[in-house]
Amino acid sequence: MGWWGISLCSNLELVGRIEGWPGLCASNDSKRAWFVLFFTVCWTIWENRNVVVFVGKEANFSMALDMIKFRMAWWFKNCGVGSNENLTILLLDLEIRCVDENGHKIKVFRLWSPPIDHDLVFNVDGSSRGNPGLAGIRGVLRDANGKILCIVSSRVEFFDAILAEVLAIHCVCVLILSKIYLVDRYITILSDSKTAVSCINGDRICHLKYVNMLYDIKQLLSSTRLVSIDYTARSSNSLAKSGSDLQQERLE
Repeated sequence: MGWWGISLCSNLELVGRIEGWPGLCASNDSKRAWFVLFFTVCWTIWENRNVVVFVGKEANFSMALDMIKFRMAWWFKNCGVGSNENLTILLLDLEIRCVDENGHKIKVFRLWSPPIDHDLVFNVDGSSRGNPGLAGIRGVLRDANGKILCIVSSRVEFFDAILAEVLAIHCVCVLILSKIYLVDRYITILSDSKTAVSCINGDRICHLKYVNMLYDIKQLLSSTRLVSIDYTARSSNSLAKSGSDLQQERLE
């Protein structure tokens, strides 16, 4: 699909991609072309699979891709749009015709992914109502079976959202290093704040007001190689997210 300049971010599961396919184009012309593309790809893959299995030929990806483009142009021409144009011109112009600038955005919900055996995941979240405003933090520690081993929850009064997120990560780091039964386990701390994670991992320049807390986190992590901090989608961080929102409500 990159030949048409299409960037698609969706669930890695095939079922999720198929379900989200119809909403990616808004206008009727683009939607018809979009549906044609799906069936063209499926047909071409199936045809090439039969040639490999029953005829014994080697798979030719370049030829298959050209066939998809040709069939796409031919079918699109017969949809009624561009029916008076030369097939070659239509094929060269296919990129513009198939992509709709006003396509719908598909919100894909990602489920929580368990770690591998013996490892742990600490989902954290910090949020505030205002900048700064009433804030709360929460962390949920789970094992590979999804069993909750620990919950951290606290009110932090007036913080901005990023600082609340950094504070949540800081509190979890302190907790991990203070518990004997956790120091020898590989733990991944997951946050749905790209800014906070990038600042902690040194991937971006942070605001001066975060420097002291970020320095403390790096000092804590320097004493162990078993703890890492990564980003996760908000939809897979819902258990921690709901707790931080609840702490905000208790402050009001």
